[in-house]
Amino acid sequence: MVTRYWRVSVAGMMLGFILGVMMFLLVLAPQSDGAAYARGWDAVRSAISYGVVGLIVAAAAWVGGCSAVALRDHRLKREPGARAAAAAVGAAAGTVVLVVVFVVVISGATPNSAPGFYPGFVGLAFVLAVISSIAAAALVHYAEKPRRAGRVKSSPPIRESRWTTF
Repeated sequence: MVTRYWRVSVAGMMLGFILGVMMFLLVLAPQSDGAAYARGWDAVRSAISYGVVGLIVAAAAWVGGCSAVALRDHRLKREPGARAAAAAVGAAAGTVVLVVVFVVVISGATPNSAPGFYPGFVGLAFVLAVISSIAAAALVHYAEKPRRAGRVKSSPPIRESRWTTF
């Protein structure tokens, strides 16, 4: 499984980081004072912070996707579509588990707060689950496509001569 999906793992982590940075740009753009904030090292540091959060979400999706594929198709004998679907469901489950753990940590860290699920995190979990499942299904589908070998050019036919006919 590692030899087949290592490219998917690397691409998924890079995609998570890039999506995190894009989320920073989406958060920064609608602000009226965004132009003043987007100068210098503060903007770079914040973009990297959002990218690291995207990387963490991608890692949770990767763990969930790999676990689901390993549980569903232990020997990788099923159809490629089944593995892509299992990776999508596992990636969604991994991101939902990440959000649930995050909420439990936050509710335990703040004193005088009732342990419970904050309503804003339900939407966040849904959005992250949808994005990670689409990305996981697309990446696994790409990894499962048969690789086209380079076309071999045929050589011209050999002419009859006394050196080729014995």
